[in-house]
Amino acid sequence: MQIKQDIQAAIHRAIDEVHSTIDPVSDERFFGPLDQGKWSVAETLQHLFLVIRGLNKVLPGPREVFTQWGQAERPSKSFDEIQKAYLAVSTTPRKAPDQVAPRAADLEADRQTITDRFTMAHQALAANLEGWSEEELDTYQIPHLVLGKMTVREILFFTILHLYHHLKPTQERLSKVVS
Repeated sequence: MQIKQDIQAAIHRAIDEVHSTIDPVSDERFFGPLDQGKWSVAETLQHLFLVIRGLNKVLPGPREVFTQWGQAERPSKSFDEIQKAYLAVSTTPRKAPDQVAPRAADLEADRQTITDRFTMAHQALAANLEGWSEEELDTYQIPHLVLGKMTVREILFFTILHLYHHLKPTQERLSKVVS
C-alpha cells in the first residue's frame, strides 16, 4: 500500500470492517463497557473520529499550513516501517490525550449520530486525498504526539494502523459477549 488510491481503498475497507463489527451489536453493548476499564464501542468510535478531525481540517486547505512543520528531508517510510514504529510505541499503555479522548457530552448523542460522525470523517479523509499528488504526500509533514514529524503519507498509514489498533480488541471483546 504505497500509492494514494491504495490508501483511500484501505480507509474504505476499514470503515466497512468497523460497520460489519458494530452494526449487529445491541445498543446496550454499543454504549456499555466491553471490559473493565476499557472503552465502549461508542467511546472507541468517538475517539477515532476525534483523532482524524484535525487531519480533515488541514488536508483540504492550502499547503502553506504545512510549512510550519518544515518539509521532509527523507523519503516517506513504508507502511511496514510505520507499523513497526507504531508497534514499538504501542506496547507501552498510554492514556489518550484529552483532545482526542471521548467526552461524556459527545456520548449523549444517539447511536446513529456517533456512527455517522465516525463514518463521514473517515470518508472525508479518503476524499481529502484527491487534491494531493504523490509527491506532496511525501514532501509535507505533520507532527505526531508520539512518533514525531511524519510525512502526510506516513500519518495516513498511521491513521489506518491506529484504527485497527482499536478495532481488533473491540472485535475480541464483542466476540466474548452475545449481543
